Amino acid sequence: MSPSLIIDKGNFGEIVNGELSQKDLGLLTWNGDTAFTNHPELFYDMTHLNAKGAEVFTRDFIKRVKGNI
Repeated sequence: MSPSLIIDKGNFGEIVNGELSQKDLGLLTWNGDTAFTNHPELFYDMTHLNAKGAEVFTRDFIKRVKGNI
């Protein structure tokens, strides 16, 4: 799940995680990640990153994916 300034996304993450775990897959999530939530200047609005936020997210995404391979 991508970063958001809205921390409570209901039970969406739980539902997705449940479905993925049945298929032995994982979910990368940035929900509540303080690298983003503590930096509202990285957001265009409450749920969308701006260009700088997208750069930060992309670097972190690549780092996480490479670490999980």
